[in-house]
Amino acid sequence: VLRSAVQGGLWCAAVVGGLSSVAGASYYIRFIKAMYFVPPAGAFARPAPSLSFVAVATGLFTLLFFLYPSPVVDAANVAAHALFR
Repeated sequence: VLRSAVQGGLWCAAVVGGLSSVAGASYYIRFIKAMYFVPPAGAFARPAPSLSFVAVATGLFTLLFFLYPSPVVDAANVAAHALFR
């Protein structure tokens, strides 16, 4: 892609694309370094029961919406029709 930009005379776009690629690569290399080369810091703290309840409730709502989406989709359609009349 960068070669095509240079051949097309779009030097500025090629330079910006190259710098963006270098910035993105350095960003992801930090994650790879943290995953494979830095020793673990220790165990995570146990979450509060209220946080677990919220996570389970939102997970169940998402599962319900995945299995039976028509009530939410119908409500969205009614709202969209009300906006665009």
